[in-house]
Amino acid sequence: MSTTLDMEGIAASISFFCFLSLVLASVIGHYLVSLRYELFFLYYIAGFGPILIHRLGHTRIWALWFKQHVIHHHIKMYPAKRFEAPAPYRNTLPWTSNGNVLNFTIPSFLVCFVVTSTWAQAIYVLACVSLILARENYMHEQIHLKDSRWGQTRWLQCLKAVHFIHHSGNMNKNFGFVDLFFDFCMGTLELPPSTPGIGLTLANRS
Repeated sequence: MSTTLDMEGIAASISFFCFLSLVLASVIGHYLVSLRYELFFLYYIAGFGPILIHRLGHTRIWALWFKQHVIHHHIKMYPAKRFEAPAPYRNTLPWTSNGNVLNFTIPSFLVCFVVTSTWAQAIYVLACVSLILARENYMHEQIHLKDSRWGQTRWLQCLKAVHFIHHSGNMNKNFGFVDLFFDFCMGTLELPPSTPGIGLTLANRS
């Protein structure tokens, strides 16, 4: 028996969970290293940076990033017709040539030292940012894996359907992987209609 996915409800729940996680990390950081607003600034203000960089990767303004992201990931590795594939996640670029390291990880780490005033704060914020980046990378891989261990969960089915739109001809939509708050704010969010499962969604759109 198929189950209809409430895309708006699931997407909102994921964003709310991300918010609650940030609140918890901020409270812990306040008691450990006297953090105030730093994590919220990094996530909800500086967090637009990676989304904009992702968006830039879909233009020819930055030729190398366009080649790494669109040509390699969207066309060679995971085009719409092969959006899902068996494990392992396919990425043939070495980390030294992987735009994710240069364009996302290094800038995110540098900002950690800009917004903090002590080494203790910088280390704590760096650890939190590392967890967020690891979450994004892990979930992006799970979205593309056909045999993901989370494949039957409603939230991953929602994220798969949302990200599939990004791979299926409209690359100017849905730049986020997990928290769709930023796409909502930028007007780039496109939710698919509620469907009876990701398998039918992909079959209908391929």
